Amino acid sequence: MRALCLAIILAALAAAPALAADSDGIAAVVNGEVITRKQLENRVDALVRHGRLPAGLGRGDLKEKVLEDLIDQELINQAAKAKGVFITEGDVNEALERIKRQNNLTEAQFRASVAQSGVSLEAFREDVRLELLRGRVMGSGKLLNRIVITDKEVRAYLNGEGPRLETRSGRGLRMIVLPLDPKKPEASLAEAQRIRQEIENGLSFAEAAGKYSRGPGHDQGGDPGDAVSLDQLPPQLREILAALPPGRPTEPINAGKAIVLMTLAGEEPVPAAGADGQFSLEAQENARRLLERQKMQQNFNNWLEDLRRKAVIKRPAA
Repeated sequence: MRALCLAIILAALAAAPALAADSDGIAAVVNGEVITRKQLENRVDALVRHGRLPAGLGRGDLKEKVLEDLIDQELINQAAKAKGVFITEGDVNEALERIKRQNNLTEAQFRASVAQSGVSLEAFREDVRLELLRGRVMGSGKLLNRIVITDKEVRAYLNGEGPRLETRSGRGLRMIVLPLDPKKPEASLAEAQRIRQEIENGLSFAEAAGKYSRGPGHDQGGDPGDAVSLDQLPPQLREILAALPPGRPTEPINAGKAIVLMTLAGEEPVPAAGADGQFSLEAQENARRLLERQKMQQNFNNWLEDLRRKAVIKRPAA
């Protein structure tokens, strides 16, 4: 589950409760289900309000991108309903309890943190629900069970053959977000340093993100997507990142409620083989898990594209 500070940011992007189409206007109709203009504008406003408008992207382009995201979200909701997959209030409550435990927050502290961010508790809960729903749909559809990674694929990856870690945006930002224990900040920093050293010793940044990060994109190599972009970082930090080889982490950064390791994506270095030409069992297992995640994401993307092809999607003229 995501660290609280970034989970709150993402929750601000969650869809607002559906409003009457006749009073808000229609932004899109997905298999008969309406996405209102009010929902679209609320999402765009949240992105702008929280500084998530990428440089050079106008509001019109942002609205189009956000609408596509809302359509995908509706398609996932419909597929889940068709498969009999539901997320109960109890499921969401359990996930929220995990977030509080991971961040060492009392109920009052948790609610205060959400309130101070300007995000409603309802929006935060919706973000958590959608994350749980996506994971459960993938499992119910056997998208995970179809994944088989052969020893040949692992060897090819470790030998540097074929494509390396795929990225959606070239030299894009990648992050590992770790909860900061306010009572034991030194211990949190030490853990971040330990993970950084593990990466320096051969663990890929993407694998470390999947293993340790509590931030957005932890299951996609640490790619935060729209939650945080490279152009939002201070110039000094961008310069530091640009000077690092792809996949090499920064020193731990204290972000207030979390400690963050950052890197820029690119072709990640291949772990070195031993003197006997063999790779360690740890390197093999890391490669296998990374390839599994790549295939899992590709399966999900293919599944979503198939839903779009079969769907009846209408976008009324403005």
